[in-house]
Amino acid sequence: MTVVVAVGDSIAYGVGDLDTPRDQQAWSGRVSLLISAVNVNLGMTGAILRDVESRVPEVLAQGPDIVLVSIGGNDIVRGPFDQEEFGDRLAECLDSFRSVGAEVVILTVPDLSRMVQLPGFMGRALHARTHAVNAALLSAAERTSTIIVDRWHDPHTYHHTHLHVDRTHPSSAGFQYLAHRTLAALGLGVVLTPIVEDPAPQHRAIWIATSGLSWVIRRFPLVVRNVVTLLRARPQSGRDCTRCDAVFGWMSPSMAE
Repeated sequence: MTVVVAVGDSIAYGVGDLDTPRDQQAWSGRVSLLISAVNVNLGMTGAILRDVESRVPEVLAQGPDIVLVSIGGNDIVRGPFDQEEFGDRLAECLDSFRSVGAEVVILTVPDLSRMVQLPGFMGRALHARTHAVNAALLSAAERTSTIIVDRWHDPHTYHHTHLHVDRTHPSSAGFQYLAHRTLAALGLGVVLTPIVEDPAPQHRAIWIATSGLSWVIRRFPLVVRNVVTLLRARPQSGRDCTRCDAVFGWMSPSMAE
């Protein structure tokens, strides 16, 4: 039986996927359900690249046929970032997964400056860092024949029906769409259709009342502090940033601002 393993951050873990049985939840659960595969979810909230590196042996122990990787979103706002080093380390992880014959799929990081409303100068810094992370992801993927599912350019990524109420994680509809995109990229014959269902209003109200305020209090100072750090560092060269767009063929005017 096909084994699907997810590894990485809260997108891999499934934050935002509401009222879904855990074994069918999140990116890997929904992919597995669509192809009747075994789902192993090794994602963890807050994960950065070193967490993926530490879980490589555990991923390989599952005997994976498909490995789903989501990483980079937390690396954007945590400490120094070396684009070349990040790409090289990620490539080693991806190469390890590929070495056992698994198909590997990795997500690009969405433009967080479009999802989290920040003052203009902060938004631009966040945009530039996200672009640099994606350039590193693309480099690693190309070197290891890893399949890329691009969330940066996909307008569905930013549509309110595909976003959890925290506006940084996918909603249940967003995860289902992501599963469809992944299987289409793998050539497994799934018809890719837009999903327009809206999360139930009570889910939004419950999340805001029980978790939303604490989430803002906990995350906002960290985000602001680290974005300010980004402003003090010079961005990566324009060549590396535009390379991300060259791979996918276009860049919308709103993303180039």
